[in-house]
Amino acid sequence: MLKFLIIFNFLLIVNCQIINTQYGPILGAQRTSALNRNYFSFQRIPYMKPPIGTLRFRDPVPPSNWTEVLNCTAQGFRFPQIDLTLTPQGGVFEGDLDSMHINVYTNNLNPQSKYPVMVWIHGGGFRTGSGLTDIYGPDYFMERDIVLVTFNYRLYTFGFLSLDDPELGIPGNAGFKDQVLALKWVKENIENFGGDSKNITIFGQSSGGGCAHYHILSPLSKDLFQRSIIMSGSAFNPMYAAIPRRNWAYRLAKMLNYTGTENEREILAFLEEADPQHIFDAVGNILTPHERNVERLINAFGPVIEPYDNGNAFMLQHPEELAQNSWGNDIDIMIGATSFENGMVLPVLLLGGSEVLEAFTNFSTFIPYPLNRSNEEREKLAEMLKRTYFGFVEPSPTNFDGSILLSSEFAFWHVIDRVVKQRVFSRGLGKTYVYRFDADSDNNCFRTLYRVDPRWHRHHRAIHMDDLCYLFKTSFANVPANNTNSFNLIQHMLSIFTTFSSTGNPGITNWKPSTNAQETLFGHNIRETRALDSIEILPEHKRIFVWEEIYRSSALSFNVNFIYIILLFSLAISSFFV
Repeated sequence: MLKFLIIFNFLLIVNCQIINTQYGPILGAQRTSALNRNYFSFQRIPYMKPPIGTLRFRDPVPPSNWTEVLNCTAQGFRFPQIDLTLTPQGGVFEGDLDSMHINVYTNNLNPQSKYPVMVWIHGGGFRTGSGLTDIYGPDYFMERDIVLVTFNYRLYTFGFLSLDDPELGIPGNAGFKDQVLALKWVKENIENFGGDSKNITIFGQSSGGGCAHYHILSPLSKDLFQRSIIMSGSAFNPMYAAIPRRNWAYRLAKMLNYTGTENEREILAFLEEADPQHIFDAVGNILTPHERNVERLINAFGPVIEPYDNGNAFMLQHPEELAQNSWGNDIDIMIGATSFENGMVLPVLLLGGSEVLEAFTNFSTFIPYPLNRSNEEREKLAEMLKRTYFGFVEPSPTNFDGSILLSSEFAFWHVIDRVVKQRVFSRGLGKTYVYRFDADSDNNCFRTLYRVDPRWHRHHRAIHMDDLCYLFKTSFANVPANNTNSFNLIQHMLSIFTTFSSTGNPGITNWKPSTNAQETLFGHNIRETRALDSIEILPEHKRIFVWEEIYRSSALSFNVNFIYIILLFSLAISSFFV
């Protein structure tokens, strides 16, 4: 009795709350958001056993039950990684393997009607990132009647090591399977937090957007959520696409001074004991110059087509094959990107001058290596890319924006076009809404963080991640003052995302889902004020044809020259190119 009174009095003093989960009771805290809204916060909730020892690379295992109240009033650690953001901690290794945690935030634990649930999947190129509040503070979302969930998952080698030997039980994609286990936890526990287990939306940005797409393709994720929001990423994106199967594990072990043979059992035993920091230090150096510069591989460890089915397979086919008959074709999605995605590399281009520009204007490298084009075809297509993005002007340090648009549309907008076309042709029941974030305000905090030169803002306003500043409270940006353009845009973005998550419709008049394969990039162009917003065929649409030609499966010879002539004529009489 005395113990109960002590706990009860403690809860009264610190405004805490106990919630039961399937694994045991947890203690959360009541907090006040940056907008002075009270909400409940439950952080560092275990959803799987720590991936330690023989669990380091294997499929996730649910946590053990507990009986004592678990203190979940403070956030935990991030998963081991090298922080790549341009903050004072940039480039520093940090994290803990015991970080497989979920965080739940809501302004009401007992609403009259269960709240829609939004599950955030963080980005970071499968190498970095977390569900922590330094970037993904819940403050803005707490203005709306939803339950917000964030979480960590395994990264890089730990999340995506894949071995051929079925006896070892490491087919790959453990990081995706962590996410599946987290989604199962949400479905089974979220009603205890006032959430609706039958109204769950997943959303993510960059590689997190890739994850939000992968999950609507994988049969392992079926029925764990009802909608998906895919932001600046996709399973079709060359940066987040399935990685070819090679002796990556052996190469990594060799970098760590392994002296044995290519015996997978021995390599696994070695890597299970390796220091996590040493793994992160070494893994970025195992790509060959050909793999990096010609094949344009970014990671050696990432999404992979699993070599066998262990009964828990996430991906046994290429994503584009999975998409053809995916269960996700029948659910609603919202997909989009920013207007100047790769603008974050502008400082690098400006400092690097002609040498860096040469790397960005080697147009043949933008023709994906797996397409197996002949040298003659590659030359013709490279010339098309050059004329499309630079017109009759030669690339130089004074017109970097052509390079930025080219790389942005290669990696993001053409991929969005392909996703929409795939869903149109699938004839599934799901609706597809396309947005473009083109706002220019003081709250474009990543543009500020990456020191993008203001002289490039005139035509291209938002870079990669800038849209996140209007959904999450970041640690490096102040809350905009009431009734400013920035503040009003936060409210507008929250309305779009939460309305779609609740109903499957963004709630904007005349914003219709894409149903026409010829107008895949029809959608909502989001600007800094509602007066400047538009519903239209988005500007990137007029350059998509060159990427369609590159990806065309049939021989190119019959129409490349014709299209090239039309392109030159168009360039001569229009001003659409940069």
